[in-house]
Amino acid sequence: VDEDLRKEKLTSLWNRFKIYIISIVLILIVSVSVYQYLEISEYNEKVSTIESYYKASNNGSIDQMLGKLEIIKTSNEFSKNLIDLKMADIHILKGDIERGSEKLEQIFTSKNKSILGDLALYKYLMLKIDEITLKEVNNLIENFNSKDNNFNYLFSELVGIKNIIDGQYSDGRTIFESLLNDVSVSNEIKIRAEKYISIIN
Repeated sequence: VDEDLRKEKLTSLWNRFKIYIISIVLILIVSVSVYQYLEISEYNEKVSTIESYYKASNNGSIDQMLGKLEIIKTSNEFSKNLIDLKMADIHILKGDIERGSEKLEQIFTSKNKSILGDLALYKYLMLKIDEITLKEVNNLIENFNSKDNNFNYLFSELVGIKNIIDGQYSDGRTIFESLLNDVSVSNEIKIRAEKYISIIN
């Protein structure tokens, strides 16, 4: 009798809640399936974009490379910035500094803050160092540098160079001496810092 009562209760519970249970299971299955599909789609898109990027970058003339890069479509921000960075390099190589600078600016002002943004900003500042003011240089570095990689030292070096260009030798020397005394700064930057200090002296 007890066994029959238990079965009856279980059957009653199942009949009351089976729709909800089945719905929850279906939602879980669909959610996992959609997630996996999106993961696979995103992965496939990245692979396809990288393949197209390398094919475009290593075949044909400069103009052909530029044309092939321009037609690559991707929704991934990092991949887009990588393509734009290559296009900027090509424009600069062709002597079109203005177009190259515009591409670099698009990258470091994009929402996606990555090492590509810092690289684009560094290249941009190197191109524009004679045109923009020291205040503009500092503002750009402050606003867009991600502060979590070795570009910090390169940016410091660049500010030191700008100080020298503007005749602010004392400020430039202070920056380069700071780089020399920082144990985490690479030897390459320290060697350049020594040269700049010798030039100032």
